[in-house]
Amino acid sequence: MSQKDSGPIASKQMDGQPKTRETRRMFLLDTAEAVFLKKGYEAATVNDILEAASLSKGGFYHYFKSKNEVLDALKSRYTRWFLDTVEAKVNTFPASLIDKRFEAWIRAYADTYLSTVALHDLVYHSVHTQNNNEDRIAITRQIELLLEEGAAQGAWTLSSPHLTATIIYSAIHGVLDDAIARDLKNTTAIIEQTSASLRLLLQ
Repeated sequence: MSQKDSGPIASKQMDGQPKTRETRRMFLLDTAEAVFLKKGYEAATVNDILEAASLSKGGFYHYFKSKNEVLDALKSRYTRWFLDTVEAKVNTFPASLIDKRFEAWIRAYADTYLSTVALHDLVYHSVHTQNNNEDRIAITRQIELLLEEGAAQGAWTLSSPHLTATIIYSAIHGVLDDAIARDLKNTTAIIEQTSASLRLLLQ
């Protein structure tokens, strides 16, 4: 369940150094992400990032005002990547197979979370991360839309898709965090059991 020092989102360098403003910014984020994961956010300094990226202070402050701002940018990037990754797995099934899409969401969410738990904790649980709950709202909304899709098809009847989505989000997080705490090496059965249990909410 551990994650490599480099995060799941790696921008490409061009001829050894990124060329455009956006690729340079992404390269700086990639470098900061690796430094934070290796040293810890509190222990890491801007100088550590500069050294790893072979940049001057001017090069850093051209893109970010502070280490905190880098962390917030990493959080936004991770949330977008997480949502896109889960959505891509769900969309491997057509809209007509709503049960399969629901199961795909549960499994994709679990797999993506467990494979990036170190980065997840970095961007969401570091002291200076902005706690505005936008990530939780976005993820809950993703499953809520899927529930609304199923309800519209008559696959299930829900008095409140939003409440059900909130319960699902909280339940899956609790199960996965418990698996991490117990250092379970094989989580396949746990994920399958969780999917089956959450499916009962849709009866």
